[in-house]
Amino acid sequence: MIHEYRVYDIAEGKMDQWIDVFKNTIIPIHQALGVSIPEAWRHDESNEFIWVRTARDADHMDEIHKAVTSDPKFLASTPIFQEVGVKVNQIRRLTPVLE
Repeated sequence: MIHEYRVYDIAEGKMDQWIDVFKNTIIPIHQALGVSIPEAWRHDESNEFIWVRTARDADHMDEIHKAVTSDPKFLASTPIFQEVGVKVNQIRRLTPVLE
């Protein structure tokens, strides 16, 4: 199992709008692919949105990324991503040590 820790910067005052997009677009796309998003957090002081998704291994994570970014619903949402100022701050792939 591998986890991807993702940190996004969100434009000032746009966090609630981004969370709506995340809940109504990003999560359903992942669910349709059978991908778990076990956690997501907001850090209001820095306007950061942090979330984690899981996959079997690095190759599977690459497949997930390609499937998500080519999904028609995802592509239709890209203007909203720009509107809320989503900028990828950090992506780290993590391997659990306590399994």
